[in-house]
Amino acid sequence: GIGIPAKSIPYLFNKFYRVPHGNRQDVRGYGIGLYYVKSILDKMGWNIDVRSKEKEGSVFTIKFSNDG
Repeated sequence: GIGIPAKSIPYLFNKFYRVPHGNRQDVRGYGIGLYYVKSILDKMGWNIDVRSKEKEGSVFTIKFSNDG
């Protein structure tokens, strides 16, 4: 991907949040995908982390727990 601006990272997993790109008509999606992923992982006791640098890309890491 194109990377995510640092100011948007804290909001990525919020329901209906979409990273703004200046022109509102260019923002695609509904902003629920990452919210659902985080919700499911939370229920399973797992964790998700994101590292991103604008114009370089993003890395999402899911940490699985062996508890249970």
